[in-house]
Amino acid sequence: GQGSASKWPLAMMNLPNIQHGLWIVFLLVAATSISIFLFLSRRAGIGILLLIPALSVIDGIRFDSRFIKLYDYKQQVTPNPLTNYLTSLPGKFRVFNITNLPQDYLPFYGIEVVAGYHGNQLRWYDDLIGGPGLVNQGNPQFLNLVGARYILASSGTKIPPDYFGPDTLVLAQDFGSLAVFENKNALPRAFLVNKYEVVPIRRDIYPRLLSSRTNLKEMVFLEEEPNLNITSNDSLSRPVDMISYSGDSVVIGVHNASNCLLILTDNYYRSWEAWVDGVKAPILRADGAFRAVPLKAGASRVIFRYNRSLNNLALVITLLTVFLVMIILAIYFFLYLKEKNG
Repeated sequence: GQGSASKWPLAMMNLPNIQHGLWIVFLLVAATSISIFLFLSRRAGIGILLLIPALSVIDGIRFDSRFIKLYDYKQQVTPNPLTNYLTSLPGKFRVFNITNLPQDYLPFYGIEVVAGYHGNQLRWYDDLIGGPGLVNQGNPQFLNLVGARYILASSGTKIPPDYFGPDTLVLAQDFGSLAVFENKNALPRAFLVNKYEVVPIRRDIYPRLLSSRTNLKEMVFLEEEPNLNITSNDSLSRPVDMISYSGDSVVIGVHNASNCLLILTDNYYRSWEAWVDGVKAPILRADGAFRAVPLKAGASRVIFRYNRSLNNLALVITLLTVFLVMIILAIYFFLYLKEKNG
């Protein structure tokens, strides 16, 4: 696919680091194997086995020192008229930053941007935005779908007024060297649709999604049937209410007189769960990257919660590995003492 193929040049650029990491793994495995061999061959005492947990601790410290560092961003980042203005705007929206400001600048102030914070987004969003090259980032369909309500551009940047759709792009605020434009064509963070099309292969969705012929305000692409009879005859004129929004919980009020789909343009991930009026509901992947929840007529509230326990597999594997190593060391120690005292 486009996203995975485009990562190959990045992998080649980091080849020296990858080779360095493989050499470290080789040395650690070799040292562990030699320690066990020396003990089993009676060439070293039980103390040699203490080298194994010591190597694990040393490698952990080495790894953490590269990635876990405290950084007081307030020393370099202070509020200014631009960030104060953007944080004062109502609603949930994203900003399309086409200035020389780094993409991670606005997120320091809690302002969401289109491109993510570090380029390591989920695979499906990476495919949607066009891989590391972000080749789809400027597509108006994409920007409207992700809710790019405001465009941050350098003063003098020429953007066609109708580039995003029928609602003309307007200058919202001028900061001298920078300007903020408002894009009223951008979709809200959450909305209702009663038209959908099933496209089983995720990557086949993106070309159709980015086509100007698709009206994303009225329909959504799914990878499976919603298991609910949804017809497009009824009007869905009433907007949804974003009651609360946080990093691990979203509460949305809905008003639907007929069966429909609630679309939330936050990333789909298996650890998110949904409840509709207290009853657990399935979350489908919408438009190849986001979330869709089927709603029966008369629904009033949808709650999304992030279930952290679903991400505990790696922790469980690590703990089991440590436990297994400790058992093996204890057995060898017991056999050593038994032989020595026997």
